[in-house]
Amino acid sequence: MRKYNSKTKRTILIIISVFVLFIIIFSLFIKRSVDVAKTAYQVDIGSILFDNDKNMITTTKESTIKMKWAGNYYLQYNDENHNLGDHSVVYNTNNGDISLYGKFYEVRNDGKVKVIKDENKLKSSVNSKFYKLSDRKYLIVDRTIESTNSSLVTTNYLIVNLDKSGNATLLNDKVSLKTITPTVLKTSAYTFDIANEIINFGTEDVDLKKIIGSTNEYDKDKYDLNKENKKAENGSGSGNGAGADGSGNGNENDTNNNRANNGTTKTNDSTYNNNYDKTISDKAVDEIIKATKNTSVIRVVPKINSISVDYVIYDPDNEYQSVYIEVENTTNSQTNIVYLPKSNTNLVIGDLMPNVYYNLTFKYTYKADNIQKETTFDKVGVYTKIPQITITVPKVIDKKIYYALEFDDKYTITGGTLYLTLNGQVVTTESLSAVGNVNKISDHSTYFDIANVNINQTNSNLFTIKLVSLSFNTYTISPNITYKFRY
Repeated sequence: MRKYNSKTKRTILIIISVFVLFIIIFSLFIKRSVDVAKTAYQVDIGSILFDNDKNMITTTKESTIKMKWAGNYYLQYNDENHNLGDHSVVYNTNNGDISLYGKFYEVRNDGKVKVIKDENKLKSSVNSKFYKLSDRKYLIVDRTIESTNSSLVTTNYLIVNLDKSGNATLLNDKVSLKTITPTVLKTSAYTFDIANEIINFGTEDVDLKKIIGSTNEYDKDKYDLNKENKKAENGSGSGNGAGADGSGNGNENDTNNNRANNGTTKTNDSTYNNNYDKTISDKAVDEIIKATKNTSVIRVVPKINSISVDYVIYDPDNEYQSVYIEVENTTNSQTNIVYLPKSNTNLVIGDLMPNVYYNLTFKYTYKADNIQKETTFDKVGVYTKIPQITITVPKVIDKKIYYALEFDDKYTITGGTLYLTLNGQVVTTESLSAVGNVNKISDHSTYFDIANVNINQTNSNLFTIKLVSLSFNTYTISPNITYKFRY
């Protein structure tokens, strides 16, 4: 028998180990391929989806979606395999449900990202959602979707494919168009600046390029320059040069305070949504109501002490016994029932508290086999509003910092408290007196006296004015609106 030295034995052992490892990896690969091939997702009749080349497919018979080992999904329909790419969005026209296939990055209203994989189903009653699918590809899910110039009005969902120059292809079951200028979309819960890949839920901007990166090359200055050059080539150039946008106020404010000073209240609760009434236009809601053929909620608009609901009750056979909303005050867990008239499309829920989170559950009852049954057709959670407030500093004279408060509407102000901090430390406070029904507080007495404040004469000093509390219309709230400036 041949004897091997230790070096040869070690070499043989390494070869055997590599071979065994290869067998294990190959077996796992085969197993995954078999498991993937076994997984099939049923697609209902009346579903709409798009293939990898953006061609719309409407299913007239049941079909299936399968994923191949390379990671792409395929629709097996009419004896053909339609390549759907590594993502697919399937909209069921029968009930409004949406099915997602692939890896999606859900961007939430607190800026955090949740990754979902494989098959995920969204009920037609789902609250507003936003997903990044891949580089420069997004999915909007909301009951109402509109461009800021109202040139686009649609509902339920919208797929956004952004090219590198800042334009986008917009797709759903009703829309197929290409934008030729930078476009901003708004929903019931957020705005989406497509060209800049920025979403805003009412507080801070979220840079979507930071989620799995982006090859977007959009540059506003270059885009505008190209636009002007094209106008000049066509002999339509304007002699009025556009410089800055004129919005600068000369104050050094951070991003959060710019948002606050523009009237958006801030809160630490990530579920806060104070953007409903500024989003979808009445015209868009009217169009959607006329086109809707299923019982659904179109728009929810919270006010200070009320919530307005636009809705559609589609009951051609008069099967519904009652349609109503369960209105839950989450601060005291009290729930009231408010009925929705079938003949109307708008209802205002009154006698609510400001800055309170309300859960609205929309239901209808009907009889089947002489048994009364109940169905939930939508759920919405919203905060009632607080006044939108702007703080400014019109002047600093004789060691006095004068401030002004402006509101989005007239309120009966009965009191309030403001802090002034210097480099993070509270140096003085001011109290608001009762001033009656006003939309602005600004006079000779609204100032902070800083005569006794130790101010560094060599370095710039960062002052912050903070509105800690405000009493209005028999309510007291804590807005925590701030304004910063250097002195």
